[in-house]
Amino acid sequence: MSLLETLSPNEIIDKWVTALKSGQYQQGHYKLKYEKDGQFYYCCLGVLCEVLEIPSAVCCDDDRNGHKIYRFGIDDKVLPPQICDRLKIGPTGMNSESNSLAYKNDEGSTFLEIANFIESRPNDLFNLKEFEWSVKI
Repeated sequence: MSLLETLSPNEIIDKWVTALKSGQYQQGHYKLKYEKDGQFYYCCLGVLCEVLEIPSAVCCDDDRNGHKIYRFGIDDKVLPPQICDRLKIGPTGMNSESNSLAYKNDEGSTFLEIANFIESRPNDLFNLKEFEWSVKI
């Protein structure tokens, strides 16, 4: 069983926020995950995929910026459907494109700012009936 299946939505979101705040992931833009000069870069949504150990695969060896692009599931820009279904979240991190987590990431919000945004609005973001932070950060 995968972490997506074994962890509760609350536990998944707690692990994601912790990872965003950890400094372990280098922030990138416009793709869930890419590699340049041996370094991996992630969108905030790519960090969620990594935390859940969703397998990634190279989908493009080299884009016009010299990046090796990875996809999780069938796409390199949006969350896989199984994550959306489990967390009740849109593929870009919200239902409104201009206020999505992907938009915040790509327009310059840091991982720390995004993590704080997630913590401040879990019920709005995830449409979960009951949400409690199980881990206090």
